[in-house]
Amino acid sequence: MNQFSEQKQINTAVIFDMDGVLIDSMPMQHESWVVTAEKEGMSISIADVMKLSGHTSRNVIDKLWSPHRTLTQDEILRIDDEKEREYRRILSKEFPVMPGAASLIKLLVDNGIDIAIGSSSSKENVEFVIEQMQIEPYLRCFVHGSDILDNNVVQGKPEPDIFILAAKCLGREPHECLVIEDARAGVIAAKRAGMKCIAFCSRDHTQYEYEGEYEGYKYRADAIVNSLEEITLQMVHDLLAVP
Repeated sequence: MNQFSEQKQINTAVIFDMDGVLIDSMPMQHESWVVTAEKEGMSISIADVMKLSGHTSRNVIDKLWSPHRTLTQDEILRIDDEKEREYRRILSKEFPVMPGAASLIKLLVDNGIDIAIGSSSSKENVEFVIEQMQIEPYLRCFVHGSDILDNNVVQGKPEPDIFILAAKCLGREPHECLVIEDARAGVIAAKRAGMKCIAFCSRDHTQYEYEGEYEGYKYRADAIVNSLEEITLQMVHDLLAVP
């Protein structure tokens, strides 16, 4: 799959989150949630959605709908499908690639670092983004919110499942992987997976999200940037202790 396989590979990998990292898609995500909720006779705010940034859409539906009505699993899946189709419809109008994303991926691959995507989003969404960005040749693998880990559907972030599965797909140990994330839940998931993490403080996020405590677990991003263009090969090497 990797068109740069002739490059000398080193025993490290970078795992990219997708929404808010590879694409500046949070306004589209918010709009798709609001539209879907309205169709279901509900009203939700951007603040409601932001609190659950990084979670799978199924988890978001369960948490946002449950105070108002009890949903069956089939209803959750139906609403999830409608929301994700609405999201791709909105996204296709103006595809918002994050500045520096494509060049960073190419830089890493050119220097022997394997690349994967680890996203809570659906398989269809991840495949859509990969196609639009034309990055399939650069990727070793991608993991999505409906993938399977140890015969079970992966739990969404802040659980570490998505990143653990991505490392397995890459053939890497957790300490050989660096995650680039924008959401608090994603940073927590990366650190719980035993990985280094660069927090990308993109739209609607603050640096205060990237250090704290979650259910007794103390977490802290290993570095914080305000743009992907700030991430250098030397930074990646230093974090992964590449000689």
